[in-house]
Amino acid sequence: MKNNLCKITIMGHEYAVRSSSPSEEVQLIGKMVDDRMREISSSTHTIDSLRNAILAAITLADDLWQTKKKLDVERQEFFNKEQKLLQIIEQALEQPVTPHSENCGKSNPEPTL
Repeated sequence: MKNNLCKITIMGHEYAVRSSSPSEEVQLIGKMVDDRMREISSSTHTIDSLRNAILAAITLADDLWQTKKKLDVERQEFFNKEQKLLQIIEQALEQPVTPHSENCGKSNPEPTL
């Protein structure tokens, strides 16, 4: 895995970030952090960058947590549906096959006119 060095700017400060992710993704993440910090700074009217960074980290962690919970629910729903489908398939396979006509099951049925 190659580590790329990418420069991002957050709240006017430039940071060099080494990541195995593509630089475009690192840039997008940096912009997301910068946007969140600017949003918090404007809503709290504080210039304390450490406080803004901590509040941004908390809100981003909350976003991640909510997304994880939603994904866990969706995984469980998918698992439940998968189990129901497997039960249906197993039940269908357990049922004996009944012929639909007299010729069914014969190797060379004679043609009827």
